[in-house]
Amino acid sequence: MPRTKEQFEEMRQATKYKIQDAASYLFAKKGIAGTNVQEIADRAGISIGLLYRHYKTKEELFSDLVNMAITGLSETTERFLSDADPKEILTEMTAEIVEDYKKNDEFSNYLTFITQAFTSGLQNDALDRLIAEDKKLIAALAALIERGQRNDAFRSGNSHELAITYMSTIQGIGLFQNVLGADFVVPSVDTLLGIFLSG
Repeated sequence: MPRTKEQFEEMRQATKYKIQDAASYLFAKKGIAGTNVQEIADRAGISIGLLYRHYKTKEELFSDLVNMAITGLSETTERFLSDADPKEILTEMTAEIVEDYKKNDEFSNYLTFITQAFTSGLQNDALDRLIAEDKKLIAALAALIERGQRNDAFRSGNSHELAITYMSTIQGIGLFQNVLGADFVVPSVDTLLGIFLSG
């Protein structure tokens, strides 16, 4: 029985995800400059020709991954800006992050890749947008912290400084998980929330 258009699209998306996952892993482990497209194809379990059907260059793949990161940051910013209880928002977000870290190393690879993207020195429009989105995220988290401080849910302190401390901690966990491997212990939700909670 011939495949339907929908089945072909599902297969195409599955292949694209394999490529993105392989690239994210290799960029995290070897750096962007130290990774070539053949290695990405090998890790994804596909031919280099098939990879080129999805991405003409490594830079195009890099930009796609960065654009995915921008979408993720934008969605997180929206959550921080919602009218829900600040402590609830941050507790739920932190619990999701901890679960992502416990599941596998995919999230830590992603965050390590993002860190490498910031320091890659590449001139890239997507990278400029990522930096701008990151600044929006920090500002939204700082505003959330201020709301929590007003109802005594969070300890006093400079909200911008606390926001940067939290995001740096989350990013740093990803780096250490990659470095330490099996010896790494994922911090608990309570430990991470301790940055903010009063009393």
